[in-house]
Amino acid sequence: MILAGVTGAPQELGLAALLPSAPLPVMHKAIAVPSAQLDAYVGQYMPAPGVEFAITIDHGQLYAQLTGQAAYPVYATAADHFFYTVVDARLDFERDASGKVDALVLHQNGLDQRAPRQPWLAWCRSHQRGVPVGPCETTRQQARYKLFHILRFP
Repeated sequence: MILAGVTGAPQELGLAALLPSAPLPVMHKAIAVPSAQLDAYVGQYMPAPGVEFAITIDHGQLYAQLTGQAAYPVYATAADHFFYTVVDARLDFERDASGKVDALVLHQNGLDQRAPRQPWLAWCRSHQRGVPVGPCETTRQQARYKLFHILRFP
């Protein structure tokens, strides 16, 4: 289990062993986060026009899905800091002065891309009618799910 928690490809560890100058793969240790805290991150974030991050919860696990890609689980290393295991990338959530999550920052390939949180109603209008938003665990998510299907935007 030497590779547990390595976010890059396993060959990176071998390369680092053979070439002392090669960077070591990043090791992350996931921590448990209460479901109530995870709910604060759920929403839509837009890093660029036409590109969205959908942050959802399924069975107590936070998922991040970028437009045109599959949803992947992300794991907490600290409050507001998450990492992927499928790619070498991290997500950091930013909070406004009142403590509400208002943006996320994707750290990948040496770049930091900020994505402001989008209002829920604006997200609903931007999607076709009848597209499911995924499993719901909390009352707040259930209310959003119902709102999405009741309003039926053209």
